Amino acid sequence: ASSTPVRAKRSASASAAPDRERAERALRALLALDPVLTARGRFDAQLALLDRALLASAACSVDPSLEARALAARGRARQLCGREQEGLADLSRARAQAASLGSVEIQAGILTDLGVLHHARRDLTEARAHYEEALALHRRRGDRRAEGRVLGNLGALHHDELRFDEAMRYYERALAITAAIGDRRSEEIFSTNAGLIDQEQGALLKARRRYERAAALLA
Repeated sequence: ASSTPVRAKRSASASAAPDRERAERALRALLALDPVLTARGRFDAQLALLDRALLASAACSVDPSLEARALAARGRARQLCGREQEGLADLSRARAQAASLGSVEIQAGILTDLGVLHHARRDLTEARAHYEEALALHRRRGDRRAEGRVLGNLGALHHDELRFDEAMRYYERALAITAAIGDRRSEEIFSTNAGLIDQEQGALLKARRRYERAAALLA
């Protein structure tokens, strides 16, 4: 009689394992597709899939680092759909989960996402704080691509504040990194932004050269 609860527990555990594996496969597939879906603007479809996958994962204790990354992906998608408060909630929850796991990589990415969200909301103080914290973690990890992009985001933030000298310093540092590692998309964006500052300050030849460089990167 005493062995019945043990058998029942083993049976429940065995049945939960396939559910967990399916949920984790779904989350991994959606994370792999995230850049493609984001680039194509399929945010509503992306959200529906992430909602279903996260709901399923909540019932079967998936890998918490995988769940944190999926929450961050949904936070970004919600922001891009104009649901900023819900996006902020997802990103904040993902950040707390990543911190509890001690995952510097996941935290750094989420801090960047939070900076972008606050930047879009014109809360520049919060955006700066998140960008700077993310920058420190990206440097700690040696992630040059992420470092270059955050430097460029800080340049854009100073640009928005009309602090052109500071903005240009950040853009130049970002451009040095993005050119060195071959991040053509980011280099194109920051070359264009730096060109706008040159143009606004009357340095038209420098602005033209930057625009020509940006155009060449798009070719």
